Order: sequence, then C-alpha cells, then structure tokens
Amino acid sequence: RRSVCACRTIAPCRRRGFILDAVTDPVVPIFAPAAPDGDSQTVETLHSELREQILTGRFEPGVPLSQVKLARSLGVGRTPLREALRMLQREGLVEAEYNRRVRVAPISMSGLDQVYARRIMLEALGIRISLLRFSHRDLETLEELVTEMDRFLPDIGGHLEQWEAPHKEFHRMLVQHAGASLLADIAELQDHSLRYRTALGHDASMSLFAAGADEHRRMVVACQERNGDEAGRVLARHLARSATDLISRTDPAYDAMALREALRVVLGDSPRF
Repeated sequence: RRSVCACRTIAPCRRRGFILDAVTDPVVPIFAPAAPDGDSQTVETLHSELREQILTGRFEPGVPLSQVKLARSLGVGRTPLREALRMLQREGLVEAEYNRRVRVAPISMSGLDQVYARRIMLEALGIRISLLRFSHRDLETLEELVTEMDRFLPDIGGHLEQWEAPHKEFHRMLVQHAGASLLADIAELQDHSLRYRTALGHDASMSLFAAGADEHRRMVVACQERNGDEAGRVLARHLARSATDLISRTDPAYDAMALREALRVVLGDSPRF
C-alpha cells in the first residue's frame, strides 16, 4: 500500500535495483557545467534512457540515485551523467540540492492535478487547431488506432503495455497539427501523465477502459465532422475522468481545484467530471 503524508506526496511501496543502496556521492547542482561537444550524443542518449526509466516506473518515485553506480552500470563518465541528470532536474523528474543526494522526484496529488489540468487546456486547444488540418489519411489512421486499442478490451489488464502504444499515438495524432511549440509542451505533459498512470493506475477497472474507448470513438467522429467544440469537450472530459479516477483511488479527500477550473474554462460554468 502507498501512504499519503500531510503534503500529499505518494511514498514508494517497493524497493528494488541497485539504485536503492545508500549513497553518499554529491548532488548534481543546477549550475553543473555543460558537457563538451564530443559528449553531446552521450548526454542525449543518457537523458532519454534515464527519462524512460523514470516515466515507466523502473526508477520509483522518491528513490535515491547513485551517480557512481549509475555511471558504472551504464558505462559512462560522470560528466555526461551529471548533464543528463541536470536536464531531468529542469523537467522536474529528479530533485537535487547542493551537497545532497539526487532522488527521483516524488509524485503527488497536486502534481497530478496540475499535469492533467494543463493537458485539458492545451489539448482542447490543440485538437481544435488540428482537426481543421486533418487529411483523409489522418482520419483513417485515427480510426485504425481506435480499432487497435479496442482489440485489447476483453483482457486489457494482461496487455496494458501493448494497448499503451496505440493509445499514446492516438492522443499524439489528435493534436499533431497544433504547431511545434504547443506540440512539444503537450508531449511532455502526456509523458508525465503516463508516469502517474503507471504508479497509481495499475488496478484500474475494465469499466474505466470501456468508457475511455467510447470517448475515443466520439473524438474521431467529432474530428470527421470538423466539430472543434465537441472534440474539445469530449477530450477534456476524457482527461478529467482519467485524473479523477487516479485521485479517487489514491487520496479521495484531495480537492482537484486545478482540474476543476480547467474544465470550467473548456466546458463553461458547469463542468461535469
């Protein structure tokens, strides 16, 4: 079981892997020097690999990261590793203080609330922009992705990783014509929401997935009809329902104010979760 402290930070419930050993090596300061040009590819590779480990829960929330052991395990030097960790720190995926150890950032209800509230605002805008630019092939691909997701519905619990691939691509495609800057912000938020779903949503009910499947189909219909208002509303409620499910099963007393106000902006004065 996970526990929730007064600040509503979710404490990790399992301990595994070399990163869990006690560490004494220093933190990565935010002002760490940039890696030399020759290490840039190594830094990008390290950043992508470590980021993936954090987002998918292989490195659990709150767990300390030993720079010495990470460098040895990955076969890299400390300088590119520090730069990769500094990049993760800027994104809020690791926490560090001078002369203190580096830790994977904890997850919290306020963090989940903020991530999904921002997704609602940005993706409701993104889908309105994109559907005006969808080609016939884009719309066909959206239908194909819904069909691929539905294929796992009878036993989605046993195929969650396979279902996640078309699900991620579906949500990416809904906003793909929104513009590079907006798309980059949305992609980062989608990745962060995956971290919350991985940590907190492992026992989601089939009814939740069935409701989501219906909303996916309604989004496709709205896109086919070039109905931006309807597409934005369905997408906003879809995201809000996912977030409130995670919150209700983790900390039912938490007041998701950011989520509620984001829905109010997108749906009007009477948002419905």
